[in-house]
Amino acid sequence: MTPRAKPLWSALGGILLAVVVVGGFFGWWIRVQALDQAIARRRSTLQSLHLGGRLPPNREVIDYLNSRIVALEKQYQAALKLVAPVATAIEEQADPQLYFQQRFHEVQRILERLATARGMPIPVPLGFPKELPPPEMVPRLLVQLGLIDDAATHIMAQGISQLASVKVEDPQPVAPLGEEKEAFLIRLPVRVRLSCSLQALAKILAVLDRASPLIDLQSLHISTPTESKELEAELVLARYFVTTPELEPPQEEPPPGARIERRRTAQ
Repeated sequence: MTPRAKPLWSALGGILLAVVVVGGFFGWWIRVQALDQAIARRRSTLQSLHLGGRLPPNREVIDYLNSRIVALEKQYQAALKLVAPVATAIEEQADPQLYFQQRFHEVQRILERLATARGMPIPVPLGFPKELPPPEMVPRLLVQLGLIDDAATHIMAQGISQLASVKVEDPQPVAPLGEEKEAFLIRLPVRVRLSCSLQALAKILAVLDRASPLIDLQSLHISTPTESKELEAELVLARYFVTTPELEPPQEEPPPGARIERRRTAQ
């Protein structure tokens, strides 16, 4: 090789080395881009398998969610039975207004029987409409009738001197704290006036506290007439009417293949 050929071969070798390096870098860059695109596709596929970023909708997850819904509905119904009476009888009636009238006269007869057995004046349920109430009012009035029935039975069994009056009062929606939503509970009060000894009053409060469904003591006012050793007490009792007797269905529909079944629980 001549001295002039050596620099030429050196230059060619440098060019070839540069081409190899650039080609290798370009090949590596192409592979990185392809890998990045594959990762993006895989991530998109995985996201489509999730319910709102939660668990994937496989059969095990769906069965678990269904079992949780059933358990929650059972707990919900059990809590309702403790807090508020379930007016199921009215659903079987063809005419709710006539059923209310029938129930009203039945409670009147119960009060008459209880008072007569104890030699007391017969209290009259006050505050009910003189005419047949509108159908939408009937469920709430039935709850108040039931409260009068239960409260009178408990109170008269404690040796009181007189059950002077029982009077229904206007419903009171119980608004959720800090939320602008429709009231879930409606308080249905009944005002009761009676005369009894202090010992009998203590027994009355104890038996009302143990009542089921719940009888809520809203207020208690006691006065002692100068000419009598007995107390005159005024109690405001209440029960609650539930506006949503069943759990609301889920707000979001699951994607196809992830249908969550709702099983109706027994009342």
